[in-house]
Amino acid sequence: MCLSNSKETHVTFAINQTLRLQPNHYFHDVVPKKQIYLHHTVGGSGVSTFKYWDSQDLCVATAYIVERDGTIYEVFPPEAWAWHLGLKTSSNTIANKQSIGIEIASEGALRSGNELNTMLAEQNHPALFDPDYLYAFDIDVPPFSHAKRLYHMYDDKDKFIDIAVRFRGYGFFDAYDPTQIPAVMWLVNHLCEELNVPKQLIPGDDKLRFDESLILGFTGVLTHANVRSDKSDVDPSWPWDQLQASFG
Repeated sequence: MCLSNSKETHVTFAINQTLRLQPNHYFHDVVPKKQIYLHHTVGGSGVSTFKYWDSQDLCVATAYIVERDGTIYEVFPPEAWAWHLGLKTSSNTIANKQSIGIEIASEGALRSGNELNTMLAEQNHPALFDPDYLYAFDIDVPPFSHAKRLYHMYDDKDKFIDIAVRFRGYGFFDAYDPTQIPAVMWLVNHLCEELNVPKQLIPGDDKLRFDESLILGFTGVLTHANVRSDKSDVDPSWPWDQLQASFG
């Protein structure tokens, strides 16, 4: 377990190396880094995401996972690389090589029971879901056999985000845990300092805009949604102003 301190965040976090991918589950060649991408896992926990990656031979992973309790797991060295962007462009390989991925443990986008029942009706399926709950995981392909009931829409308002304007087709997202946010901000600062990635964000107010020119034309901190129009990570609740302020 490595300890490091960032003067920008004034907090010391541990980088936990107890979860390590098998050597054949990432690429070992060392490549200079120009970008950091924020993702969220779309799953219950960071540990479950790691176990899934390590059960596959696809070399799909990010170097870091930030668990719901703020634990920072480094699952392979950040100088190495793995497939984490899945770009539908010729620049996919170089983009993955030159970037570091950080996964934030989260269920990601959610749908209400009403939404799911409406989508079922459009496919001539009967209603199956409680309209008072939000659901996650594999929720866009009828008959939604893997949908997982999560939050009561009236009693669990602190556990999800209801955004005013839909983002990438979704109006609800699993809320990032308060312990995760400072951990991610510290980690971003730490990696920028250690690997000479510029501490900069996309200029302007729309930090989540999709723009393929950013793939190779921007150096700094991005999200999966910036380079994939079909992705919704990170969601609109992410506190960009706090991250900018942490840069000093």
